[in-house]
Amino acid sequence: MRIFRYPAILILLVLVTCDSSNSQDLNLMETRNLQFQSLSFKNDYLHKQSNANSYLFIGSIAVLFSTPTFIYEDKKVYFGLGRELSLAFGKKGEFRLSAEYTFIFRTRLKHHFRVSGKYDILSNLNTTEWISEREFISIGTGYFLDEDGNGIFPEIAAGYRIGNNGSIYFYPYMKLRHTFMVKKEKPDNTDFSLGLAIGFKPF
Repeated sequence: MRIFRYPAILILLVLVTCDSSNSQDLNLMETRNLQFQSLSFKNDYLHKQSNANSYLFIGSIAVLFSTPTFIYEDKKVYFGLGRELSLAFGKKGEFRLSAEYTFIFRTRLKHHFRVSGKYDILSNLNTTEWISEREFISIGTGYFLDEDGNGIFPEIAAGYRIGNNGSIYFYPYMKLRHTFMVKKEKPDNTDFSLGLAIGFKPF
């Protein structure tokens, strides 16, 4: 064949073919590497986004579902919005420590702070396709503080605890309590609330 009479041409053709093949392999490897990096980035992003959405969901519930509270004090009735967070302990989470803040719509003494200990009398666990819940009756006592004094209070509440034996519970409830003020000149107050508390079981 005539082509073998020109070895330089033959060598040049071989080099061009090899170079083209290597370039294609390199391009394919780079493309696959970019696809893998893109997939890894998407997985990491989706995982972080999922965690962020979970925290956002819990935070939204805490903000949006504030507890309506009616306060009777010095022969007047006031309205407020509160938020209660609890830490649950015990085998079934029947013991709770709670912190609560209530904003009252009036011109002065707008802020009520409370810490309390509670014991929940729990029913048997009821499980449906959507939720797991227990009915509860709660008795407790705690410490009250506003801008002008402090006091102590007993309370009783009833409602539902939504959630199995996990780490987060939701407590739709109605609650009644009476606060005895330490200062004799400061009137006691009674409040009734109907709302939602959020509980965490750390252990």
